[in-house]
Amino acid sequence: MLKLENDNFVVTISTLGAELQSVYNKVHSFEYLWDDKERGFWGRHAPILFPFIGRSNQDSYLLHEQTYQMTQHGFIRDQEFTLVENDHTHAVLRSVASAETMVCYPFDFEFTIHYELTTQGLNTTFVVTNRSTEKMPFALGSHPGFNLENDLSDYELQVTAPEGNDLQLQQFGIQPAPYRDGSVQRLAVAVGNRIPLSHQLLDDGLIIIANNNLQSIKLHSNKSLRNVTLSLTDFPYVALWSPEKKNAPFICIEPFAGLPDKYGQPVNLLKKLGNNILAPHESQQFEYRLTLM
Repeated sequence: MLKLENDNFVVTISTLGAELQSVYNKVHSFEYLWDDKERGFWGRHAPILFPFIGRSNQDSYLLHEQTYQMTQHGFIRDQEFTLVENDHTHAVLRSVASAETMVCYPFDFEFTIHYELTTQGLNTTFVVTNRSTEKMPFALGSHPGFNLENDLSDYELQVTAPEGNDLQLQQFGIQPAPYRDGSVQRLAVAVGNRIPLSHQLLDDGLIIIANNNLQSIKLHSNKSLRNVTLSLTDFPYVALWSPEKKNAPFICIEPFAGLPDKYGQPVNLLKKLGNNILAPHESQQFEYRLTLM
């Protein structure tokens, strides 16, 4: 287990999936990151999703007229990472393609994660490199769960877009969950740039905000001094999730660079909506920042 620490925060990271385990505010004695502690809600903290987001139709996909099997959210969250660099506020971890991953994803990739602890929170940077000789399609997401001091209905999300942009929040249709149905519709509960939260809102499954120009999203409650802001530097979408019909005391706010399958038959990976297509021997960087109050 790796530890990053400064005057304000302590962060712990597992080499399994390079997953954050804890983000603790030393000044206010507050744990931001969800820990189930065998309560039966959700056993992860902040898994990384690659090279798929969501569940594939028939747990499979098509590529060059061949069918490949793929587990939900891809495989990187269950891969052991190698520690490349580490000091008291910075860690770099890496995973590369193997014979095992090539069976389900026939690309020679390198996946590197940079964690940087700051006085205000934590910056996370992903670098995906295509070491193959052909185009490499992929999706990438982060799935952090955030603790709630009060009931979810006491919170709202405050969304910002580039200055001058009219914020009319929309969502991808999810039906049957967790698949898309191909539609995009107005996010009915939104009031301007605010999304009032409730368990009922998320009891039918995840919400994926379809606006692809958001700058940040803030989890806020008038009944709590603690709040979380995600700056979505390189992620076009953001998803919201909490375990369905469990009244769980946390919410996941998930930067997405990619989308779940549209319901139906296995999808051609090179034509899948939302996928990133990386040229041979090229790299692509994705960053988001957590500001923790």
